[in-house]
Amino acid sequence: MGESLRNKILLLILFSTSLVFPFIISNSGIQINETNIKSIPNNLDQLLTPNSGPLGVNGIWAINLSSFSNSISLDGNLTDWDGIPKEEFDDLEISLAFDENFVYIAVQWEDSTLDNEVGKWNKTGMIDADDAQWEFIGGKDDQIKIGFHIGPENDYWVWTSSNITIDPYVYENEGNYTADSGELPFVMNTNGTDFEGNVKPIYDNEQIPIVDWEVIPETTCIDAYFPNTPTGSQTDVLVASDWNNTKENHYTLEFKRALDTGQTDDIIFDFGLSNFDFFIGKIDGETIEYFEFANYDYRISTENEIPTMTFDVIPGLVTKSLLIGGIVYDDYVNYNLTVNVTWEYTPETGYIDYPIVNQFTGQWSYVLLYNEYFMPLGWQEIIIKFDPKYDDPINLNQTTFFDDIDPPEILGMVDIGNIYPNGVPSDTESVPITIGVRDNYDLTDYLIVQLYYWKDDDVALMTPMTQYSPGGVTFNADIYLSYDPSAENLYRYFVQVWDLSNNKVTSELYTFFVGEESPTSPPPLTSPTATIEIGIQFVEVIIIGSIALSLIVSSILRKIKLER
Repeated sequence: MGESLRNKILLLILFSTSLVFPFIISNSGIQINETNIKSIPNNLDQLLTPNSGPLGVNGIWAINLSSFSNSISLDGNLTDWDGIPKEEFDDLEISLAFDENFVYIAVQWEDSTLDNEVGKWNKTGMIDADDAQWEFIGGKDDQIKIGFHIGPENDYWVWTSSNITIDPYVYENEGNYTADSGELPFVMNTNGTDFEGNVKPIYDNEQIPIVDWEVIPETTCIDAYFPNTPTGSQTDVLVASDWNNTKENHYTLEFKRALDTGQTDDIIFDFGLSNFDFFIGKIDGETIEYFEFANYDYRISTENEIPTMTFDVIPGLVTKSLLIGGIVYDDYVNYNLTVNVTWEYTPETGYIDYPIVNQFTGQWSYVLLYNEYFMPLGWQEIIIKFDPKYDDPINLNQTTFFDDIDPPEILGMVDIGNIYPNGVPSDTESVPITIGVRDNYDLTDYLIVQLYYWKDDDVALMTPMTQYSPGGVTFNADIYLSYDPSAENLYRYFVQVWDLSNNKVTSELYTFFVGEESPTSPPPLTSPTATIEIGIQFVEVIIIGSIALSLIVSSILRKIKLER
């Protein structure tokens, strides 16, 4: 099915379908009508009043350390952060915490190489007799930018693995290239405001001012930044860093700053505000020139509501398509909701898909369309998994029976009587019967197509019809003829198409004569009173909620079906 059509179907479901038989699941277990549904809460009052409304907009959970026994020290080791929830973005693991005096941030990510090169000036030649041409070459450097935003105010802290920012400090700025007051933790080695145009270094590698650039040999490289001891508002943020020690091939950073530094260019942290945002960005082994790079923002919250998920009772019998839905709620963004239908073709993962979720109401809906590629017959397990951002996953595991109740279809039938209205010539050895076949579930390769025919009152003969090509819909077989002048020479025939799960189609009965003349009073045409019967071994009734569904299963044919 095309993605556009599928989306239209799901949108229709979201806005026109009334949800029935709702249950909320959380963290314990229960049995419902012998159908195992895991993780349903014991508090049944809560079942009828799920959290609803728009899904949450919070991005990161700021932990108040007063509710933890943790005492965080700035050492580049995160063992004292144990138990504090982590936010995961791509390969970054982030934790945010505060106490009555300070804010703390822990960041850890995998990096197999330590990149700490500083950008350099390279003398490439003479422009004229009085000047030299200098090219800026970026160094491979790893950097992290932390930021906070309240209303029009911003605070950004940039840490680099090179000596651009001297330990244990970061470069503090207010965004828009505006640095906090005080001596910066680096010296920018250029006579301009950037590294473009006809600019050049003002210091040599010993940080001695350059007087004569002509005497410097060509291909000389000079650092574009030098470390510097910061002062004033540039010393408010302390950082501890580690690479490949406390965790192999990982960077580990810890930041610490007073909630109120007393500096006019610093934000006063108030975690009770609803418009308090957190930012983080990373550069891996790339040039840094202006300490500005892309970052991702998260709304800060100090609370974490209990996430919930409701669902419609899954029917015990699925014959056309599976429609399920409910409501999910989490007050944090970046949750994950998946539906998994397991079966023998891919036993490890089955078929995993993502329901459509209405962000305004939390209502979710998923339809699995009837398709032979995605819905093998028999008992299958439906797994609905809701992964809230900071809470344990909420899982629903339930089995349901997928069945094929529609018979195959014959697309056409050759009528020999119409072709030979005066009878088939008596010297004809055989006549061909060709038909088309299709099924709403099975591939044509798995259908059994048989031709039945008999002469006068003789015993009916069955001959398998041959498929023209694998996957094709055309089948044929021959009716072999014999002419007896003393007999009626009346032939009857029909075709059966078998779906081995439990269904078949019988065509109309056709007749024709062999010989030059037809009988004056042919016997009445009647369909056979009985086709081949298959023994039904059991009848099972499945009851889900208040719905009773009778399911008749032929275990013989089911076994054939599943093992083919």
